[in-house]
Amino acid sequence: MDGLTRFEAFFRILLPMARPIIAFVALLAFMGAYTDYALAYAFIAKGSMWTLTLGMYYLAFVNRATLYNVLAAFSVLMGIPIFAIFIAFQKYLVQIYAMGGVKA
Repeated sequence: MDGLTRFEAFFRILLPMARPIIAFVALLAFMGAYTDYALAYAFIAKGSMWTLTLGMYYLAFVNRATLYNVLAAFSVLMGIPIFAIFIAFQKYLVQIYAMGGVKA
């Protein structure tokens, strides 16, 4: 560890220690952007630019009736990427929960 520059110390010591927190923040940022409805509804007018949540809304709620089968299908399809990311980051999430319960 002696003789490391600040850049090397950051990448060899600090970054590996912060990796679980970075993974958790990335997961939350992805979920927030992925499931955002309000901003997409306010700013996107063209049907070709709809996000997945807007498409789900316009396909599931037709003529004041709710098509629950379409809503359920979209919900399952939207949950698959989030589930895959949770499985990929599971190791880091467990480390974050363990760090939160241990007083340093």
